[in-house]
Amino acid sequence: MSNKKAEPEVRRSREAVMAPEPILDGHLDIMMTKVKKTVSETSLIVKAIQKSDFLRRLDDEQITMMVELLVAINVTPGNDIIKEGTEGDSMYIVAAGELLVSQAGQNLRTLTCGDIFGELAILYNCKRTATVKAKTIVHLWCMERTTYRTIMTNKSKKKREQLMGFLKTSQTLKALTSSQLSKIIDSMEEVKYQNNDVIVREGEEGNTFYIILKGEV
Repeated sequence: MSNKKAEPEVRRSREAVMAPEPILDGHLDIMMTKVKKTVSETSLIVKAIQKSDFLRRLDDEQITMMVELLVAINVTPGNDIIKEGTEGDSMYIVAAGELLVSQAGQNLRTLTCGDIFGELAILYNCKRTATVKAKTIVHLWCMERTTYRTIMTNKSKKKREQLMGFLKTSQTLKALTSSQLSKIIDSMEEVKYQNNDVIVREGEEGNTFYIILKGEV
């Protein structure tokens, strides 16, 4: 194996940002109704999510949950979907129709099928920075902040439980307490490798250990 081989470009996955507002454990068990979507509707939603700088970091499972839990709403021409200066708690994906974005009374641009807007409101407690008004009859996919946070929190809880299970079976770490193992989990970061990428190289000094979540080496 040549030592001149370039190191692989590694994709590091971090959880999407959430505002530091506490979520009660009871909220994790909220039963939310899944809304069935067609293949084309699912494709449109996934592409819209991937356009967002804030949501493109989500993993496949989180995106699937978002797709399942987005709800459909219809808006008639002339109605505001979001209004500048007001508190927001929902994000939207345009399924059909046209919307006008304005700020301080100035028209900025038009949103059409496949566009996503308002996603900052499900990440942070913040005021809307623009007004979005329906120009035509508009069909939207909508998600509220509480639904998004439930998705993120459930995924985070499941992953911690999975990692804790792996660490407790390690012969090297078996003497550590749950509190100590939890601190190790806090410092861990998910890394993705492609087929034939080199993860560790013989003869090189190592300062990292790995847990295989998916795939084979």
